[in-house]
Amino acid sequence: HTFPEAGDFPDDVDLEVASPGAERKLRLPNDLERFRHLLMRVTYPASAETPGAEGETSRIMHLEELDVEQRVCTWRLADVAENRPQAKKGQGMNRKQRDWRLKIGMDDITKARLFIDI
Repeated sequence: HTFPEAGDFPDDVDLEVASPGAERKLRLPNDLERFRHLLMRVTYPASAETPGAEGETSRIMHLEELDVEQRVCTWRLADVAENRPQAKKGQGMNRKQRDWRLKIGMDDITKARLFIDI
């Protein structure tokens, strides 16, 4: 955009510039490949894990495999506190959590955001 000369700019105008932020909402499926090495908070139907379950589930995960042609991806749990509420402080995930995988169609993912663990 072209801005007017300094003297011609109105006094009552504020200019704000913003970025999508660290925990940006991802555009699916395009951003999956771009950010595949970062943690993501992925929301999907609960029935993807438990047949017949209602509602949605949200987990923090790593994208393990992405098949763009078949539009399917495989996720594994990230070792973050939110994914291991039963663990004591400083304790990692248990074997069941480390071995857990979710294979889901890209179209079944309702929302995905980058996740920053601070």
